[in-house]
Amino acid sequence: MDQEKTPVSAYLAALAQSCIIGFTSLFVKLSQNYTGAFEMLSYRLAVAFLCALVPVLLGKVKVKAAPRDLLAILPLTIVYPLVFFSTQVFALQTLPTTESAIITALAPIVTVVLAAIFLKEHTTRGQVLFILLSMGGVIFLMVMKGASAAAFDVRGTLIMMLNMLSFAVYTVLMRRLAGRFSAYALTFYITLMGFVVFTLLGLGQHLLAGDIAGFFAPLANVRLVITVLYLGAAGLFGTSALAGYALSKIESSRMIVFSNLSVVITIFAGVLILAEPLYWYHIVGAVIIIAGVFGTNWLGSQHKRSRLQG
Repeated sequence: MDQEKTPVSAYLAALAQSCIIGFTSLFVKLSQNYTGAFEMLSYRLAVAFLCALVPVLLGKVKVKAAPRDLLAILPLTIVYPLVFFSTQVFALQTLPTTESAIITALAPIVTVVLAAIFLKEHTTRGQVLFILLSMGGVIFLMVMKGASAAAFDVRGTLIMMLNMLSFAVYTVLMRRLAGRFSAYALTFYITLMGFVVFTLLGLGQHLLAGDIAGFFAPLANVRLVITVLYLGAAGLFGTSALAGYALSKIESSRMIVFSNLSVVITIFAGVLILAEPLYWYHIVGAVIIIAGVFGTNWLGSQHKRSRLQG
């Protein structure tokens, strides 16, 4: 996996993933007006799985299906999307988005620790400092936006911590499996597992209520369909494929710090699309986050080059 020089395409994939995730927040917010959480997750995963399935059916892509392969990928599919999306749904029912963003910003540090233990990835002191700088930018933005102690919720915070941990574990597992499976194969199984589980949950709720037609009724709304297409095709299938490719070229500790860029994208998307106000601290926070991401990856490249030359 390690090459003398990380291709620019890997950084572009990581950047594209952050941009898509940043805009995803807006679409998720819109979807809440039309349907329930499990129904929406089912719709999203259905679109994502169809995107992954079509090239396979057309014979353009081959995906391994040996029992041993499925067993190796199973932990990844449990962590993401099952644990990740489930905890996200329940946490955001009681936890303000400001606190959730601060907790999510801790993922890079957790990822560094996990990558060092399970992948034997080496992170320099300078990289850790830049990761902390990027985290500081997110925390600064959220505090300036008005995160308050009064809004603290123990249950929501613990669930969001599990959500953050699942994302860190997902990043490490993707990196670990990237040498054995293609990014497409990993994406295929991630979307397949999510589609099956969340569809069963969504349908199950309506079966128990005796209203199976209610599961499909929201799809009559054109705005919801557009939202579902974006969240499924780009927000799930696209980001999984991009992450799989990027992690086959970039260490977990360097890849995960890109996730903080999504906060910047979300803020500026709100300014441009929803006409939300832009304040001075948005600019300052964005600069801090970008500096942290750039510094982490630049020092990572220098460290990697020096090890190969040594």
